[in-house]
Amino acid sequence: MAQSPRTSVSGSKFAKPFKILTNGRQITIQSNKNIESVMVWTSGGHRVVEDKAINRTDYRFELTIDSRIYFIMVRTVDGKSFSEKIGIR
Repeated sequence: MAQSPRTSVSGSKFAKPFKILTNGRQITIQSNKNIESVMVWTSGGHRVVEDKAINRTDYRFELTIDSRIYFIMVRTVDGKSFSEKIGIR
């Protein structure tokens, strides 16, 4: 049975256990596993959000720095890290 592979930051093949929702500059991360930490950077390398010990399946924050491209890293409580690039209009 063939499955389409998805690659995490670490190079292992498995599906991301979360989705990222945007509403203007408000970002919501919904996960089917508890989120341990979230880090967000602008495309210029400025760290916008760094939050640890979240231990919930959802996380919400507001982007306060004006940038069009952001990188989000989500670490789940099982130690797996995922990153995603998002664009804001």
